[in-house]
This record gives sequence, C-alpha cells and structure tokens, in this order.
Amino acid sequence: MSSDIATPLINQPVNTTYVKQGSGGTPILLIHGFDSSVLEFRRLLPLLSRDNEMWVSKWAQIIITGS
Repeated sequence: MSSDIATPLINQPVNTTYVKQGSGGTPILLIHGFDSSVLEFRRLLPLLSRDNEMWVSKWAQIIITGS
C-alpha cells in the first residue's frame, strides 16, 4: 500500500509504502534498520500477524531524508 504521511520535518506530506497484515491483538510496528528494507521481515511478518495487527513501513527513510 502507499499513503501520504504528514511529518514536521517538511511542509508537505511524504508518500511512503507500507505493509499491513493481521488484525486484532496488539498493533506492532516493525522498523527496519539503515541500509535495509521491508524484506527483512518477510518470514517474521506472517508468524506475528496470526495474533497481532502488524505494520512495516519505510520510517527510516522519512526520518533521515524527509522523503
């Protein structure tokens, strides 16, 4: 999925891509490290999403570059 997210770092929303799986349980946000990607969680995400609402996004890109 893709969505615009507001951030105080710049004056316009930032378009980012994210993955959401599962529902109910505890909402959990997975944040990958620098020089990494959402693919780091490709095996973990299906396991955790059985009982939880899981989100993975490009947050590091937003925080570091503002885009």
